[in-house]
Order: sequence, then C-alpha cells, then structure tokens
Amino acid sequence: MPNPEQPKYKISVYLIKKEYGSFEDVIDSVKVTDHYTLKEEFNINGIVYTGHNDSNQPDWNILLQQGANNMPNLYNQSTRAILLVKRENRIFAFTFGHGKHLMLPESYERGFGLRVVLNNANPEKLKSLDASIIDDLIIQSRTQASKSTEIQSFDVDNYRDFLRSVTAEAIDKDRYGEILSGRDSFHYNGYFNFHDLSQLCSRLLADYNSNKYQKTPFYWIDYIKNITDPQTVQKLDGKLVDGIMDSDKTIHLAPPYILNYEENYTYSYTENGQKFQDLNMKDLINNKFNFLNNLDADKLKRHKIFCWTHGDSYPQESWSIYQCCVAEIEFDNKTYILTFGQWFEVDNGFEESITDYIKKIPNSKLPLDSFDPEKGDVNEESYNKRMGEEDYFICLDRKNIQIDNSKIEVCDLLSKEGELIHVKPWSSSSTLSHLFSQGRISADLLSSNYDAREKTINKINQIDSEYSNLIKKDNFITNNYKVVFAIIYKENKPIEERLPFFSKLNFMHTHKQLINMQFNVEKIHIRKLSTDS
Repeated sequence: MPNPEQPKYKISVYLIKKEYGSFEDVIDSVKVTDHYTLKEEFNINGIVYTGHNDSNQPDWNILLQQGANNMPNLYNQSTRAILLVKRENRIFAFTFGHGKHLMLPESYERGFGLRVVLNNANPEKLKSLDASIIDDLIIQSRTQASKSTEIQSFDVDNYRDFLRSVTAEAIDKDRYGEILSGRDSFHYNGYFNFHDLSQLCSRLLADYNSNKYQKTPFYWIDYIKNITDPQTVQKLDGKLVDGIMDSDKTIHLAPPYILNYEENYTYSYTENGQKFQDLNMKDLINNKFNFLNNLDADKLKRHKIFCWTHGDSYPQESWSIYQCCVAEIEFDNKTYILTFGQWFEVDNGFEESITDYIKKIPNSKLPLDSFDPEKGDVNEESYNKRMGEEDYFICLDRKNIQIDNSKIEVCDLLSKEGELIHVKPWSSSSTLSHLFSQGRISADLLSSNYDAREKTINKINQIDSEYSNLIKKDNFITNNYKVVFAIIYKENKPIEERLPFFSKLNFMHTHKQLINMQFNVEKIHIRKLSTDS
C-alpha cells in the first residue's frame, strides 16, 4: 500500500519496442547532453538522460516590444529528462518535462497507454475519448464529459470510430491512481519511488498484455488489430511503397494526431522548403528532390514532414512520412490499414459483416445507361447531362441551391418517380466519400428545411416544370422518396465487392443515417465501357 504522506507525481511512461534492446538504441544522441546512473541500493537496471534546455524568444514578445516602452526580452525555456528502466527484457521510458523528445519517435509501442487504461478503467466513469473516423479523410475528435459517465454518452460508432485515447477513473485506485489516461504513453497522477519501480514496470507490462478489456464495452477495438509481427509489417511496407510508386489513390497523408488549428499550422517537406496548408502526396513528391528514387520503407521512416506555426523560425514538430501515411492494402485475402504509423488488420468477420450489410441495400432498377465514350461520355458531368436528356430524368448536376451561404447540390439526376440520384465515378475513396456526403446533406436539408425545398422546386421549374410537383413543399414525407447512389466503374463486380473497406464503412454509415430519416435507399452500378482508368 502506498504511504499517504508520500507526494504524488504526474507520471508519463512509454513501452519501448522489443527490437530496441539497449538504452543507447532508444535515445536521440543529438539531443542528449548528459546521463546519470542509478544508485546501487535500488538494484535497478536503468539510466537517466537529460537534454538541451532550449531557450527561445516568443514572437509575441517581439510584437509587444514594438508598442511598449522598455519591454525586455522574454524567453521560454524547455527542460527535458528521461528515465529508462529495463525489466523483463523490455525497456520502459519515464519522461519528465519535454523528455519525450529525447527518444527516437519510432522506438516506442503505439497504443501502449491506451491498452493499459482499458484494462484498468471503470467503463462507467469515462471522462474523455479521442477517436478517429476510419475513412479516406481522417477525422480526429476529442469528446469530453462534464462529469464521469458511461461510453454510450460519447456517441461512439463501434463500426466506424477508431479509438485513440481514453481518460477515465480507475477501478482499483491503489494500482496507479484515481484518474488514468493513455494513448501511446500511459499517464497517471500517483506515488512514485525507486524502491517500487521494478514492480511498477512488471505491472505495466502485465496490463499491456492483458485481454481483460475484451469483456468490457471496449471489446470492439479488436475489430481492427495492431500488427506487430516484423515479417508481416515488412511485406505490408513493401506494398505501401509499391502503391506510392504507382500513384495508388487509396494512399494519402494526414497529421498523426490532433492539432490545435488555432495555431495556424502549415507543413513543409524539407526543413526550409515551401509551406503548404494541407498535406498532399503529390506535393510531397514534387517538393522532395528525388523522393521516388530508391524508395523503400526505411526512406519513408527517415525522411520528415515539418509542421510550422505562424512566425516560427524553426518547425514546432516533425513527423516521419511513414507516420503520416494513410493506406488500405489488400494482401493474402485480408485487408490491412496503415494509419498513425501503425499497421492494422481488419478482422475478417467484421469486414464480412460490413460487406453483407452493403449487399443487402437494394439494387435499383433505374434505366441508367452505361458510361460510354462513344456516346460523348468523358466525365461525370457529360454523363449526367446525357441522361438528363432522356425522358425519364432531368439533370440537376451543378444546379446548386444556396442555403445559409453554402451551395448545395440536391442530386445529380431526378427521376420521374422522384428518385434522388447521386452519381460518381470510382477513382478513389475520396470521390465516394464526396458522393455519400452529398446524399446525406441533401436528404437532411430536404427533410428539415422549407427554404431548401422551395428553392429546389424553383430550380426544377427552370429545367422542366413537369417535374416540379415531385418535391412537396408543405408535406414532404421522406418515406415517399428514394436516395440512389450510382457508382461508375469498369468491372462487373457488384458494388459490395468492388468498394474498398473505407468506402464500405462510409456507405454503411450513410445508409443508417438515411434510414433513420426514413428515406428509402438503393444502389446501382453504372458500367464504364471505356478502357481508360
């Protein structure tokens, strides 16, 4: 039992990967200034490293000097230290101040802190969750409760949300402390002394390896499992490199964690290179000299992306390109996802359930023609225009209405039966994300916004007044309408087999939302006759 008179400390600890066997392997030698051995009385295999205490003048100090008399130079100073301890053939890193930056960023286990928290947290007393929506566009969110509550209060989607971090009350408050928090590192406010350090490390390792969380409301995190086998990771890294070389549109870049965008972040692909508002694989290739030459996974892990805030003379953060890659790879009849610098395997049963869900969405029998270049189809716009000239449809593609300063496209085609048809060619997950988003936003507006319905009717009248009575201004009953998603691609595969995993998840999420609004939903494959990509 801890001594109640003993002071409590804010503890942050990381678990180092197995392949980093020595303390020297973990440390960024450029940033370390000194090291100190531990006292023999504790009988601990460990060492303390300290780093440069950087001092810099903040840009706001320079600004204030322009307007104030005799304003002195003010400096921010950062201190950093790290305690490395070896226990049961694993290294644990306890960081103090900015000590995290003394470690090589690729050296520690991702998700260690989250796993420890989930195996010790009271699932009915959660305080905050960080989650990312699994999609072609990574949406990261932090949800905090005003008081401890159960997971249902956080509106987590078990199918679509990827859990990144949890803060919660502990079940056993004597084990670590009252409040636990974890993502890659594990954080707690508790007692710490060197006499108990070996036991603490053994306890942390046991909690990391435990599967207790599988019997809690967090069981679903195993739908997507972290891959740690080096041989599998090596093969997947090879597939990633092949995809980048082939301009695979399912591979893109995203920051590896939540940023505070009030800081006006920009990115560069060399330390002093051009700055960009968003991360983009094409910009990376164009601005990283000879980037594609001899490209391999080690190069992706060595080369950095730099993150800047306004007025900085040096980057605030740097991440490996590998950490920023988001990819979906099909390999050995399994689906793998790379995100936040980690490979994950999608549970086959989970993926099959998503596929079965999409398969059960009814197939539309609309008389939509194939996409045919010989009939003038060169893109989505020309196809929709041609279909709009048929007796059964009118074209509303790019015939936007304006609601609250936003331009909304109600649908691409409207049928004589009032079917709202949204059309997109499959070229990447992002095009389909736009398709499903358009369907959701349009349906929500029509069902809830009188002004949107009136403007839609006026727009239809400008094209063909015979269709204007299809959208009811005063008595709009959603169950009388179908939202149809039409996807253009070459293969004969059905939609549930053709779509990548990201897009299937997105489609399922969209379908559930539309069904909750009591719309009917259908899908249809438009065969592309062109041999072009």
